[in-house]
This record gives sequence, C-alpha cells and structure tokens, in this order.
Amino acid sequence: MRWSQPYLAEKIGVSVATISGIERCIKFVEASTLVLLARALHTEPYELLKPKDVVPDKAEDIVTKTIFFTREAIEKAINTAEDQAKGDLKQK
Repeated sequence: MRWSQPYLAEKIGVSVATISGIERCIKFVEASTLVLLARALHTEPYELLKPKDVVPDKAEDIVTKTIFFTREAIEKAINTAEDQAKGDLKQK
C-alpha cells in the first residue's frame, strides 16, 4: 500500500503535518488517531506501535510515551465511567 501523506491525512481526517510528524517520530499520536490509522491500513493499533528490528532511540522513546499516555487515557476513561455508574446507582 503506497499512499501519499495527503491522501492518508484526508482519509482519516487529520492534517498532513500530523501524518508527517508521526512518520518522523516527532509527534505523539493520540489514541483516536492511532485507531483511525489502523483501520485505514487494515491492521490493529498495537501493530503500529511495535518497534521494528532497528528503532532509533528517539522513535523508541516516542513509542514508549505513546503507549504510556494511551494506557493513562484508557484508565481515566474507565475511572470516569465507573464514577458515572456509581452516581447513577446513587440516584436510583
């Protein structure tokens, strides 16, 4: 699959600068963007986070931080949902 950055950016609704930054490992990828990229590329999000055989230090650092922030966002969403559920139960 050989898509241009503008094509991929338009396909998933982000800027060309975002795609470029992700490709060059200088931009954090948001979880929602990661999911959109994975769907467009017909793969799973975790596959896009797997380091290749040789990963430059900077890229590896960004992948590690992205995984950390993605986990943090998921945990926050779960906690928020649990808090809302508790509040709903108290109101009944």
